[in-house]
Amino acid sequence: MMLRVSAAAVSVVLAALGLMQRVSGQAYSPGQTALKFRSQFKTEDFVFNLAAAKAGDAGKGGELRVAAVAAMPSLAGNGVSQALYRLYPCGMNSVQMHPRATELFYVINATELHVGFVEENGGRTIENVLKTGQLSFVPKGLLHWHYNAGCEDAIFLSTFNHEDPGVLTIVNALFDINSTSLQAAFNVDADQIADIKSSIPASPVPGIAECLAKCGQEAVDPCELKKCGENEVCKTVEGKAQCECKSRHVRDENGDCVSDGGFGSG
Repeated sequence: MMLRVSAAAVSVVLAALGLMQRVSGQAYSPGQTALKFRSQFKTEDFVFNLAAAKAGDAGKGGELRVAAVAAMPSLAGNGVSQALYRLYPCGMNSVQMHPRATELFYVINATELHVGFVEENGGRTIENVLKTGQLSFVPKGLLHWHYNAGCEDAIFLSTFNHEDPGVLTIVNALFDINSTSLQAAFNVDADQIADIKSSIPASPVPGIAECLAKCGQEAVDPCELKKCGENEVCKTVEGKAQCECKSRHVRDENGDCVSDGGFGSG
């Protein structure tokens, strides 16, 4: 018996194939073969010096170098990428998630690398301490972190099953939400939200004072991590960073530092 396929059914199949292609990260058009796609690259485009790549994050707690499709376009459509991490003593790779990839990481050097992830509501928080030669993984889309509790650099290589895994740093993204919503969620006032937001360091974040003291290192000056507004200066008071108005400026009713009109004493 001959099977008749309607035009509508064909359209559905083609649409599904197109969706599969987008999900798998293909960068070439449906009518283009992988061979044709690769022909646009030079021989040397299939090599990437990960160790010498420019560090991608600006945090004071470590360095991150990434070999993903943005840096190595020839990876497109191959569903793989890597990242090389170096966390300084007590440094932490902030809580984050990768929306498009599972992360498998191998520890090249570490004495006490805390790694963990949080499952969805109703699930568990899974945390382990890894040393040199061990590996672990984080399922796609789950919150996770890496914390070097040791007193030497922790180095590990992460492999992702997508050429563009993406990253969402949770703390930074959370405080991009409007202040009113955050006040309701945390049951705090606007000033507290603003203070926390201005104190969030870039990832990888530096270690806390207690850990650094254990390793014989000085803590980072809190003002190096504080983001003060226009016409403000940072001062360290009892070990905490505070933003104060510059000389000849006062705070207005909105909490902004504005000129005092020349009547100040500073």
